[in-house]
Amino acid sequence: MIITENILSNDYDKYIPDEYKILFNDDFIVLDIETTGFSREKSTIMLIGLIIKSNDSIISKQFFAESLSEEKQLLITLKNLLSSMKNYFLITYNGYSFDIPFINAKLKKHNIDFQIPNVYNFDIYRLIRANKKFLNLERYNLKSVEKFLQINRKDTISGKENIELYYNYLTTKNENILKTILLHNYEDILYLLPILKILSYFSYNQIIKFFPKPISDTIYIKLVEKKYNFLIVTLFSKNNLAINYYNEYCSITSNDQDITVKFSLQSLLIDNTTYQLINSNIIFDSDFDTLTADKKNSLIIAINNEFQYLNIILNLKHYFKKLLP
Repeated sequence: MIITENILSNDYDKYIPDEYKILFNDDFIVLDIETTGFSREKSTIMLIGLIIKSNDSIISKQFFAESLSEEKQLLITLKNLLSSMKNYFLITYNGYSFDIPFINAKLKKHNIDFQIPNVYNFDIYRLIRANKKFLNLERYNLKSVEKFLQINRKDTISGKENIELYYNYLTTKNENILKTILLHNYEDILYLLPILKILSYFSYNQIIKFFPKPISDTIYIKLVEKKYNFLIVTLFSKNNLAINYYNEYCSITSNDQDITVKFSLQSLLIDNTTYQLINSNIIFDSDFDTLTADKKNSLIIAINNEFQYLNIILNLKHYFKKLLP
């Protein structure tokens, strides 16, 4: 296995619109893999590329398999690196559907006791795909978005050509081929940072829907949905928990690492706008109009059926602060 490492300039935040910089205060890892095909059963991971922002440093790492049999070694190296970091999130492009499920399938195949939860992942492609009407591009693959943002790369090969080059390298060990493969992956991860400029086209609420949403150091939101007069939030916990909490407005139950929170909702129609609020004794014991603006806002979890994710997070943090030591 070949490992490359480079120290990068710590000015990534110049690409992030000022109003969204706070989302990137935590450590993060840009991740992209190269494989010999799309099949998780038949194809092999040949290369894992990472950009790691930890505290005030930012470096790139690449783990390259010099033979097909080194896939397990790549995965163990990745596991050890991720396990050494406490609070981080991933940045990927189509990683939600491809990279992370592919890695997890291979970890399971090689009996490596580790999985990467998708709740840690900010997949830029998912954000763009869900809001593509704002960009109106012909295609939404990585190179098309780079072109839209006027990002110019040195790498010119396609994914298919990369696979052909890899099999060629396995027999020839040609150093120029190796450099071409590494460059292809390196620019995939490197240019995901300037692609963050795309955030300026979207609202905070559009972005946060696809952003990792921690409630604590160990609990993340997986899914938010509304059913009838209830808000139902599914969460993932790094640790197995035993929670069985009920009051007249809320229930919180757990099953190992899965947590389900169910809030009762109340709707108010004000100036032709429908506000959906979390039911609480604050509403029933007080006239809503007499509440402070901050208190009113904190209870609103949807406006005209559009979730207000920041308020949902704040309410969940309030409950879990009471429940968890």
